[in-house]
Amino acid sequence: MTSLPFSKYGERSEMMQLVEGDCSRTKVEELPHITKVHCSIDIIKKLAPILGYIDENLFEKKYGRIAHLIRMPVQISAVKALMHFWDPSYRYFTFGDIDMTSTLKEYAQILSFPNDPYKVYFRQRIESTAAVVAKLLHLDQLDRYRTSNGGFKWKMIENKLKTDKERGKLGEERYQIIAFAIFGFVLFPSEAAGIISIEAANAFLKFKETKNNPTSTILAETFLSLNHCRLHGKGAMGCCIPLLFMWIVSHLETSKEVFNNFWWFNMRPLELVLTEEWNDLDEKAWVEKFRELPQSNFRWKAHWVSGSSYLMSCGDKAWVSLIGLTGYINYSPSLVARQFGGVQYVPRTWGLAEHTGPFKEASSLDKLNAIRNDWKQPILVHKEELQKEFLVSPNYSIWRSGNSLKILQETKELGGTQDKSSMTLELKRKRVNNKEDLQEELDKLRIKLGKSKNHQKFLENQFLKEDETKASLDQ
Repeated sequence: MTSLPFSKYGERSEMMQLVEGDCSRTKVEELPHITKVHCSIDIIKKLAPILGYIDENLFEKKYGRIAHLIRMPVQISAVKALMHFWDPSYRYFTFGDIDMTSTLKEYAQILSFPNDPYKVYFRQRIESTAAVVAKLLHLDQLDRYRTSNGGFKWKMIENKLKTDKERGKLGEERYQIIAFAIFGFVLFPSEAAGIISIEAANAFLKFKETKNNPTSTILAETFLSLNHCRLHGKGAMGCCIPLLFMWIVSHLETSKEVFNNFWWFNMRPLELVLTEEWNDLDEKAWVEKFRELPQSNFRWKAHWVSGSSYLMSCGDKAWVSLIGLTGYINYSPSLVARQFGGVQYVPRTWGLAEHTGPFKEASSLDKLNAIRNDWKQPILVHKEELQKEFLVSPNYSIWRSGNSLKILQETKELGGTQDKSSMTLELKRKRVNNKEDLQEELDKLRIKLGKSKNHQKFLENQFLKEDETKASLDQ
């Protein structure tokens, strides 16, 4: 595990982005009009009575705070409105000049699973999943509880739970049954009403057997759902809707201080805000509210986010790759560094948009193994002492406005104080008289980089050598 200061990571990011360029990006005008996005939490609300069958404090020690998601008040209109602001290439919501996205750090802190969140999910073989789950939940005559496509009928399981309670036969399996329901309907909901999918059952079993924190999987399914619905203009949100709602409202301005302290043990303030401020907001009104976000007193960093180190990338990639139940996808925390209280530098985005796909592809296994190997080398950033929060580098504002050529010209005029690699110095020595020549030089450089896959490694090794030399000189 490598940990770097925000400034060092950001400066390297800016120089690498200058050499690599940006990823291909779907333009807003090319995206389809959003017609119908299905978001439903009806089944979640119906789970509330079964929480009376367990000691919730004991349940929290085993499974984190996932039971609280059942009681969370949610406005579906707000979640649907978010879809209009989703960028499927960069995997973030863009509200005017504000870019934000759900992050592993934030989701992990909300859910508080009892294990390290910096672990990636790896799909197990599902042939034996049903039999093992049936044994854990004490389900006799398994066929009674299964559907033709392999899922589990919740109504049958719930009836068994109620019958066992009436007969005084409820054992420790009740904790596992309720966790199973939350995995199947809250964290990884199925499109089929009342059915827990075999994929959700597999994620539950993975957690039970390996204690592998499923937060990264939940985040992956969120991004996959958002991308699918935005790229097609319709679809079902097959992700944890209460969690996404909780995340966005934590960053909004409210008349009451809802999120100053960790709020899990008292949802009353959130309920009051929903009733008194947001009760009459339909999808259209929420769209307008999100559009006005830059003019409001929004929060870059949610009050409940704690800690001083944050995962920014894995392996030699410029992003964090995630494995979900239905596919894989990546996202780049460096695009939203201000959500961690860090300085926002120009992020590396080359290849970001293309790294996603479903598990139906024949090459999926190779992709998953590559992702798992990347996760063996997490790159974290930490804040320096006395670092001011929510600042941006001078180059970021230029890059954000879409004028990357100006960044290149300004870097050239600086005389090369940020990077000493031979290729960058060669670029700086070029005499460029106008924007067209500059574009031509940049295109030539990208062609050279395309032919040399090892060049990125070379630059990073140069940085490391410089650090080692500096440390030796300091000694």
